[in-house]
Amino acid sequence: MSRTAAAIVVSVFLATGCSGQDATSAKASSQPSATGTIAPVSSADRAYYGCLEDQGVVMESRDDGQLRVDKDRNKDEALVTAEKQCASLAPDPEPAAAEDLATAKKFSACMREKGIKDYPDPDPETGEIRYGAEAAHKGDPDFVSAAQACNTGSGPVGSAVEN
Repeated sequence: MSRTAAAIVVSVFLATGCSGQDATSAKASSQPSATGTIAPVSSADRAYYGCLEDQGVVMESRDDGQLRVDKDRNKDEALVTAEKQCASLAPDPEPAAAEDLATAKKFSACMREKGIKDYPDPDPETGEIRYGAEAAHKGDPDFVSAAQACNTGSGPVGSAVEN
């Protein structure tokens, strides 16, 4: 999983208050290798995740060999601080697949329809959604309810907001 694909999972967990961790960016997704083989971790991803680990962020490896933030073992404030410290090492986001971008747009529109008026649209190129911890109304039952109602149950956004 790329850094940006991991970021959407982190961001949506943050937004729904389900994970106890924080992020400031999200991306629609990239899929694991269709061949089922382990994809190599890029040197840019390795440098970024290494920096996050140096800042105290707990990482884990997926079955496909890609790294991601361990959603259960990090605190909001620590992750925000680490992301700021490591921002210069963050790899450039991958372009979003059309289907993933459409899913992210639908999720954003649904969030606004459900009362979260300031929920942004994803970046049209990368699919990233910039929505930080403070803005995510952490602990706000209306926000959590909206995110759960907007859950498609599929793809990176849908699977990230499942309980």
